[in-house]
Amino acid sequence: MSKMHVYNKVIPIRLCDDIIKKFNNCDVENHCIYNIQMCEYKIPIQDKLWERIENTLSNILLSCLLKYPNTDNLILDSFRIQKYVTDNNLFIDRYNTNLSRYNKLTFILYLSDFKSAEVKLINEPEDTEIKEINKSTLIIIPEDIKYNYQHELHKGNNYVITGQLRTDNNKHTIGRMVKNDYFNPSF
Repeated sequence: MSKMHVYNKVIPIRLCDDIIKKFNNCDVENHCIYNIQMCEYKIPIQDKLWERIENTLSNILLSCLLKYPNTDNLILDSFRIQKYVTDNNLFIDRYNTNLSRYNKLTFILYLSDFKSAEVKLINEPEDTEIKEINKSTLIIIPEDIKYNYQHELHKGNNYVITGQLRTDNNKHTIGRMVKNDYFNPSF
């Protein structure tokens, strides 16, 4: 059975803050889900303004994927920055993922601190619970089993970067191949 992987302190706090600042200066899509305002921005591929951040995020994701089994020839369509704003402590689930039968992995990179995370296997008695998720934590969740995961939002602004890695079986979308190369990102 595949397992969720948690990687702490994968990017500098300064970079998290830079991404949030850059995100807050973008024209973003706004949605309201229950009592939570959700804003989303898809980082444009090879955009000059985002190029350094996109390359750094790609390198970080690649270095973590080297530790994860069966990650050859996956495609990353995009990094999606999401901001959740709430006046209460509330739980959300699945981070507005793009569901597809070709998805292999979902990743969540936390740009702000979260109070708790709970990952549950559907129809399974075992739970994985993380009490606190700190800024700059990366979680990789496999899509080959049905996970139900939720996170507690604190009052105020909550930021994540999320996305899915998929196989190339879906010929109707354009993505970038993720190869198992590793080199140190420079900040």
